[in-house]
Amino acid sequence: MSFSSTIKTKIYIGTTKPAASVSDYTSDTFTQIKGLTDIGEFGDEAEEIRFTTIEDGRVNKLKGSADAGNWDVEVARDGTDAGQIALRAASKADGIYNFHVELVDGTDFYFRGNVMAAKNAFGSNDVNKQKFTVGITSEVLEVVAA
Repeated sequence: MSFSSTIKTKIYIGTTKPAASVSDYTSDTFTQIKGLTDIGEFGDEAEEIRFTTIEDGRVNKLKGSADAGNWDVEVARDGTDAGQIALRAASKADGIYNFHVELVDGTDFYFRGNVMAAKNAFGSNDVNKQKFTVGITSEVLEVVAA
Protein backbone atom coordinates (compact mmCIF):
# COMPACT_ATOMS: atom_id res chain seq x y z
CA MET A 1 0.00 0.00 0.00
CA SER A 2 1.36 3.41 -0.90
CA PHE A 3 0.15 6.77 0.25
CA SER A 4 0.32 9.90 -1.85
CA SER A 5 1.09 13.22 -0.26
CA THR A 6 -1.03 15.06 -2.86
CA ILE A 7 -4.34 13.19 -2.53
CA LYS A 8 -6.10 13.53 0.80
CA THR A 9 -9.37 12.07 2.04
CA LYS A 10 -12.28 13.76 0.29
CA ILE A 11 -16.04 13.59 0.69
CA TYR A 12 -18.77 14.45 -1.77
CA ILE A 13 -22.53 14.94 -1.73
CA GLY A 14 -24.56 13.80 -4.70
CA THR A 15 -28.16 14.10 -5.71
CA THR A 16 -31.26 12.27 -4.52
CA LYS A 17 -31.10 9.97 -7.58
CA PRO A 18 -31.78 6.39 -6.37
CA ALA A 19 -28.60 4.30 -6.16
CA ALA A 20 -27.94 0.73 -5.07
CA SER A 21 -24.84 -0.33 -7.02
CA VAL A 22 -21.42 1.22 -7.56
CA SER A 23 -22.35 2.01 -11.18
CA ASP A 24 -25.49 3.83 -9.94
CA TYR A 25 -23.35 5.97 -7.66
CA THR A 26 -20.59 6.67 -10.18
CA SER A 27 -23.16 7.89 -12.70
CA ASP A 28 -24.40 10.53 -10.23
CA THR A 29 -23.15 14.12 -10.10
CA PHE A 30 -21.16 14.84 -6.91
CA THR A 31 -19.98 18.08 -5.31
CA GLN A 32 -16.88 18.01 -3.11
CA ILE A 33 -17.32 19.23 0.46
CA LYS A 34 -14.26 21.27 1.44
CA GLY A 35 -12.91 22.49 4.76
CA LEU A 36 -13.15 19.11 6.48
CA THR A 37 -11.97 19.02 10.08
CA ASP A 38 -13.43 15.63 11.11
CA ILE A 39 -15.31 12.96 9.17
CA GLY A 40 -16.24 10.70 12.06
CA GLU A 41 -17.08 7.05 11.58
CA PHE A 42 -19.65 4.98 9.73
CA GLY A 43 -20.36 1.32 9.05
CA ASP A 44 -22.82 -1.43 9.74
CA GLU A 45 -23.62 -2.59 13.25
CA ALA A 46 -26.12 -5.39 13.76
CA GLU A 47 -28.92 -4.99 16.25
CA GLU A 48 -28.56 -7.46 19.10
CA ILE A 49 -31.42 -9.93 19.54
CA ARG A 50 -31.30 -11.51 23.01
CA PHE A 51 -33.17 -14.44 24.47
CA THR A 52 -32.63 -16.79 27.39
CA THR A 53 -33.12 -20.53 27.13
CA ILE A 54 -34.71 -22.18 30.13
CA GLU A 55 -32.79 -25.46 29.93
CA ASP A 56 -29.34 -23.93 30.39
CA GLY A 57 -30.11 -20.44 31.74
CA ARG A 58 -27.86 -18.87 29.06
CA VAL A 59 -28.43 -15.58 27.34
CA ASN A 60 -28.21 -16.16 23.61
CA LYS A 61 -27.46 -13.43 21.12
CA LEU A 62 -28.29 -13.25 17.43
CA LYS A 63 -27.59 -10.63 14.83
CA GLY A 64 -30.60 -8.61 13.75
CA SER A 65 -31.04 -5.76 11.31
CA ALA A 66 -27.95 -3.88 10.14
CA ASP A 67 -27.67 -0.16 10.84
CA ALA A 68 -24.86 1.92 9.31
CA GLY A 69 -25.56 4.57 11.93
CA ASN A 70 -25.28 8.32 11.89
CA TRP A 71 -22.27 9.95 10.31
CA ASP A 72 -20.95 13.24 11.66
CA VAL A 73 -19.07 15.49 9.25
CA GLU A 74 -17.45 18.62 10.69
CA VAL A 75 -16.17 21.48 8.55
CA ALA A 76 -14.52 24.85 9.01
CA ARG A 77 -17.59 26.87 8.03
CA ASP A 78 -17.29 28.47 4.59
CA GLY A 79 -20.34 30.25 3.23
CA THR A 80 -18.96 30.09 -0.33
CA ASP A 81 -18.08 26.37 -0.54
CA ALA A 82 -20.47 24.61 -2.93
CA GLY A 83 -20.34 21.33 -0.96
CA GLN A 84 -21.15 23.01 2.34
CA ILE A 85 -23.95 24.96 0.67
CA ALA A 86 -25.36 21.67 -0.67
CA LEU A 87 -25.18 20.09 2.79
CA ARG A 88 -26.97 23.04 4.39
CA ALA A 89 -29.69 22.86 1.71
CA ALA A 90 -30.01 19.08 2.19
CA SER A 91 -30.46 19.58 5.95
CA LYS A 92 -33.55 21.71 5.24
CA ALA A 93 -35.01 19.40 2.58
CA ASP A 94 -36.68 16.02 2.67
CA GLY A 95 -34.65 13.61 0.61
CA ILE A 96 -32.10 10.84 0.70
CA TYR A 97 -28.80 11.95 -0.83
CA ASN A 98 -25.90 9.98 -2.28
CA PHE A 99 -22.49 10.30 -0.62
CA HIS A 100 -19.00 9.36 -1.74
CA VAL A 101 -15.96 9.12 0.54
CA GLU A 102 -12.55 8.82 -1.11
CA LEU A 103 -9.72 7.76 1.20
CA VAL A 104 -6.09 8.72 0.84
CA ASP A 105 -5.25 5.19 -0.41
CA GLY A 106 -7.84 5.42 -3.20
CA THR A 107 -10.50 3.28 -1.49
CA ASP A 108 -14.03 4.57 -2.15
CA PHE A 109 -17.19 4.28 -0.05
CA TYR A 110 -20.68 4.98 -1.39
CA PHE A 111 -23.93 5.23 0.56
CA ARG A 112 -27.21 7.13 0.90
CA GLY A 113 -28.52 9.17 3.78
CA ASN A 114 -30.65 12.00 5.13
CA VAL A 115 -28.87 15.14 6.32
CA MET A 116 -30.49 15.28 9.76
CA ALA A 117 -28.66 18.21 11.36
CA ALA A 118 -26.47 21.21 10.59
CA LYS A 119 -25.20 22.58 13.91
CA ASN A 120 -22.90 25.57 14.21
CA ALA A 121 -20.09 25.80 16.77
CA PHE A 122 -18.37 29.03 17.70
CA GLY A 123 -15.54 29.40 20.17
CA SER A 124 -12.64 31.59 21.12
CA ASN A 125 -9.29 30.83 19.49
CA ASP A 126 -10.97 28.54 16.97
CA VAL A 127 -12.53 28.76 13.51
CA ASN A 128 -16.29 28.75 13.16
CA LYS A 129 -17.32 25.17 12.53
CA GLN A 130 -20.42 23.37 11.39
CA LYS A 131 -21.27 19.75 12.12
CA PHE A 132 -23.61 17.88 9.81
CA THR A 133 -25.23 14.60 10.86
CA VAL A 134 -26.16 12.18 8.10
CA GLY A 135 -28.51 9.31 8.97
CA ILE A 136 -27.24 6.53 6.71
CA THR A 137 -30.13 4.64 5.13
CA SER A 138 -28.39 2.18 2.82
CA GLU A 139 -25.67 -0.41 2.69
CA VAL A 140 -22.19 1.12 2.65
CA LEU A 141 -20.45 -0.07 -0.53
CA GLU A 142 -16.67 -0.26 -0.40
CA VAL A 143 -14.47 -0.29 -3.49
CA VAL A 144 -10.92 -1.18 -2.45
CA ALA A 145 -8.14 0.63 -4.29
CA ALA A 146 -6.31 -1.51 -6.84
